[in-house]
Amino acid sequence: MNGLLDYSTYIFDLDGCVYFGPEPAQGASGLISLLSGLGKRVLFLSNNSTHSPHEVVQKLQSMDIHVLASDIHLASTLLARYLHETHGSLRLAVAGEKFLHKEMARFDHTVVPLDDTSADCLVMGRYLSFTFDCLVECVRQLESGGHFYVTNLDTHHPGPEGARQPETGALAAAVSAVTGKTPFSVGKPFPYAFTSLLNDLALDSRDCLMIGDSLNTDVQGAGNAGLDTCWLNPGGASETPSDQPNSPTFTFPGLAEVLATVQQEVR
Repeated sequence: MNGLLDYSTYIFDLDGCVYFGPEPAQGASGLISLLSGLGKRVLFLSNNSTHSPHEVVQKLQSMDIHVLASDIHLASTLLARYLHETHGSLRLAVAGEKFLHKEMARFDHTVVPLDDTSADCLVMGRYLSFTFDCLVECVRQLESGGHFYVTNLDTHHPGPEGARQPETGALAAAVSAVTGKTPFSVGKPFPYAFTSLLNDLALDSRDCLMIGDSLNTDVQGAGNAGLDTCWLNPGGASETPSDQPNSPTFTFPGLAEVLATVQQEVR
């Protein structure tokens, strides 16, 4: 089996991996700095649909983690790009934060108000201002014949002290419960999230290690794409659940332990 340093590229999840809400994960800054100093490529692949890459960079800088916006790959961009590649320019009713609206427009889609039922599709992301009225408008979009797309299907992600923070999938589930329609997503663990990154940057999956806290998105998605994986398991489960087809290559409680192991390998 490979050692932790036997890769050229390291792809990190963000929420629940590098940080928990406003708090950095212990060891995150040291690990990323060490890998970069060793000439390794460090990237980030996240189902975050709330912030822009520049906002993520600013947040990481406040944690003494220094990366470029071009290193940040987010579900909002993935979905906007996928829709354009697959269907061309569309009229989209968007339920989500400002960056999600901007990304759809950047990929030549026309963003219309949520109550405009002439839209081709309803697009949903994590929406901190989601209300009952938003739910009503989302339902109306789908009843008018719109297709249903979401940035990601996560129902939650870890926040401060591991508390569960509601995610896009929880909001989409409410819409599905009313309409009976299942949304389509290209975020992790779906193949597009990984293959687009590998293809864009001419990466060999065998040279990449995905590091994340979610078995369902990070480990399963990356494993299906041919990447080795590092599962952060603070709960200390002794083995991968039997319903998970891909076992992680490495398992650690958190990034502090990954850092300690990498430091030992350097020596």
